[in-house]
Amino acid sequence: MRPVTSKLIPYVENVVGNASAMTILAISIERYRLAHNTNQHNIVFITSVFFFLPLIAIIILYARVCRKLVILYEKERVKFETSPIEIIKLKRQMIQIIVTVVLVFFVCHTPYRAIVLWALFEKKENLRNFGFEAYLTVLYLTRILLYANHAINPFVNND
Repeated sequence: MRPVTSKLIPYVENVVGNASAMTILAISIERYRLAHNTNQHNIVFITSVFFFLPLIAIIILYARVCRKLVILYEKERVKFETSPIEIIKLKRQMIQIIVTVVLVFFVCHTPYRAIVLWALFEKKENLRNFGFEAYLTVLYLTRILLYANHAINPFVNND
């Protein structure tokens, strides 16, 4: 048990430190945005940093995990000649979880990011025609979906 905790503790410390740094960065960017008139470039930059880069990183990392699982599966299949059904089911379940994590992130984050960018680049006249109440309704619904991602993740990752 000791070797596991000796490897786990530095990893958890690093994750917590990185999450703390990202939180401080997000708060700093938001305060800067409020203190200055944020232009379109800043919003596009923020969207890139907090949506596109994480999405690309998630896809690349999980694609590498899936590739490693397939390689391990092939090695085990050759080793045992016929792979036990439990191993096949486990690997299939792991790949399904990985795909689900990526899809949940994409489905939950994309609508909010799209609405923010749409409102940023859409002509003010078209936004007025859409209606303030309708805009707020769409914005709040997409925010709920964005926040739902954090509630869904523990269930997706523990399947």
